[in-house]
Amino acid sequence: MLKINTQSSKGIPIEIDDVKYELKPYDSLKFQDFFELQKFAQQFDNFKDIESANLTDEQVKKLEESLDIFCKKILPGVPQEVMDAVNYMNKIQIIEAFMETVPQQVEESTANLNKSSQGSFGSMASAQKNG
Repeated sequence: MLKINTQSSKGIPIEIDDVKYELKPYDSLKFQDFFELQKFAQQFDNFKDIESANLTDEQVKKLEESLDIFCKKILPGVPQEVMDAVNYMNKIQIIEAFMETVPQQVEESTANLNKSSQGSFGSMASAQKNG
């Protein structure tokens, strides 16, 4: 059975320097943002061992920029000067906390869309990609 809830999930609080900010709930992201965040998370997971990843300076810079962009999207209430002071390990923790709010069924569904073009929605995505 398919159950749909149109009420947005409540975001979890993230505390930075004793100030609480609300982490955006996963279901409030735009469709494209959600897929880009998952893609980033997969890329980052592949490069967790930085020493053996053999990343170029350009690749490292691109990952850092992506990390900054997504932290701003999922913690929109944080002032820029505060976010600039947050180190990259803490930004990774912020994204991991956000990803933990995504229900397992949603993650599996989006992963299956990327792997398979079965079903009408997957077929549309594949047709647009190839066409």
